[in-house]
Amino acid sequence: VRQIRKALGGKVPLIGFSGSPYTLACYMVEGGGSSDWRHLKTMQYARPDLLHRILEVNARAVTDYLNAQIEAGAQAVMLFDTWAGLLPPSQFRRWVIEPSAAIARAVRKRCPHTPIIGFPRLAGPMITDYAARAAVDGVAMDTSMDPRWAAQALPDTMPLQGNLDPLALVAGGAALEAEAR
Repeated sequence: VRQIRKALGGKVPLIGFSGSPYTLACYMVEGGGSSDWRHLKTMQYARPDLLHRILEVNARAVTDYLNAQIEAGAQAVMLFDTWAGLLPPSQFRRWVIEPSAAIARAVRKRCPHTPIIGFPRLAGPMITDYAARAAVDGVAMDTSMDPRWAAQALPDTMPLQGNLDPLALVAGGAALEAEAR
């Protein structure tokens, strides 16, 4: 992070990032990627105590990791919850929002002026609960989110980012310009 920040020479801000406790747990419990995350989903119902403990440990590690990035020069940090959209609302609140809020509070305690962006991928309408309760300063949207809907559903004070299909960046030109607009 220090090297990248130096190489950027103040031209653009540097955003640090980490996977969220739930997303990290997905890979930890499954032992890699999965098409259905069966082992983790089973744990959610059969052993919620164990999953809660895993997420607590992950939240402490993610907090330390984000704080280290900030101390090394990251000017904002982003919490990626890649698999948040797998969950029904009650599970989403428990396994995504609560750990994200704990991390945001802990990072803010040590680095109070660093913006925190949350990315609950595929959250759909749950993005409103996430924005209200996860204690983040901004919310990133995936490409399935209608940015007009999100702008109306979320408070005017909540910055939104994202929603640009990464392949539009590859295509470039008029396609990129149209998607960015």
